[in-house]
Amino acid sequence: MQAIDFICLLLFNMNGTEVALEGERLNSRAAHAFHMFKEVIMRTHIFLFWLLSVAAMAALTGCQNADATPAPETAEQTKPDNALPVETLEVSRATMHASFTTTTVLEALDEADVIARVSGIVEDILVEEGDYVERGQILAEIDKERFEQAMHQVAAELRGVEQELRRMQEMANRQMASADAVERLQANRDTLKARYRLAEIDVEAATLRAPISGVIAQRYVKTGNLVQQHERQGLFHIVDLSSLQATLHIPERDITQVIPGQAVELEFAQQQIQATVTRVSPAVDRVAGTFRVTVEIENPEGRLRAGMFARARLHYQHFDDALRVPHYALVQLDSQQYVFVVEDGIATRRKVDTGIRDGQWVQVLDGLSDNARVVITGQNNLNDTAPVIDVNRNADISS
Repeated sequence: MQAIDFICLLLFNMNGTEVALEGERLNSRAAHAFHMFKEVIMRTHIFLFWLLSVAAMAALTGCQNADATPAPETAEQTKPDNALPVETLEVSRATMHASFTTTTVLEALDEADVIARVSGIVEDILVEEGDYVERGQILAEIDKERFEQAMHQVAAELRGVEQELRRMQEMANRQMASADAVERLQANRDTLKARYRLAEIDVEAATLRAPISGVIAQRYVKTGNLVQQHERQGLFHIVDLSSLQATLHIPERDITQVIPGQAVELEFAQQQIQATVTRVSPAVDRVAGTFRVTVEIENPEGRLRAGMFARARLHYQHFDDALRVPHYALVQLDSQQYVFVVEDGIATRRKVDTGIRDGQWVQVLDGLSDNARVVITGQNNLNDTAPVIDVNRNADISS
């Protein structure tokens, strides 16, 4: 309190007012002013003391927490506000094929129509559709009585001519017959021999036999039908299913890539088999701009049938351990191809050189390394070095 009194006296003396230390020497007006000024100084002193106390406590608290380890930020706190969610995939290596895909229909490598070589009534049918027959096996019988009788008639005439010829030769040896008569009989004998052989052929043709081994695919004739010689409509259709073939029409631009011996994959509704290129046509169809490639399929178990529809893939190039990405991960920009590679939450655009395409996969020749993660969903909305959120990684962590 004495210090405050001393300060107040000094401030009053600075204003030119003489104040004595004894209260009795002050008049009442000056004493009142002096006490009011003293009260203000005391309040100001208390406020300054409070401020200094608060500052000291804050400094002390800061010193105590200076050595404490700050709490780690969560993944959500470290993500930029403008990060875009994307889906990524790690690039992989696999065997890839450059191939051409088309459709085709299976055909029997060996098939035949059985036609009638003589006219007549069908007396007997010995096979039905679906039966397997060997080459030379009897399929049906045509009435052959007329052909047999004709053969017997020619045989009788031939015997008579041969007897006459022998007699004429004996007479010619005794100079009793001319050489011309002998020659005429010899010519007649040769003609009858030819007629006899034709009659034998007709008798043999009345028995219908299988020209090839295979399965009876269709039977067009019934017992009692009249069939005509060399009629266009066949009586039976036989197919050999042990070996089938298919014809592929390959674009002209790929003609140098196809050679005999290449592998072909044939895909059916419920199975997939391997085939081999056997023939390549040297001539290109001028209208369609394609050339014919014949493919042979082994079918020892007979599971395949002629006429079946198939999707064919002809492999003309083969790459082992090829680096690949899905084709939909590529981004086209100024006639160049790019992918976005995600590293530490940043999507970087990289130019890549591509090779062949095998299904949904595209071969990468240059621009990517193993184990890189490329954006496969959301890449069309990205700029170079854009911050992203890899939903694949987040899903892996949460699971």
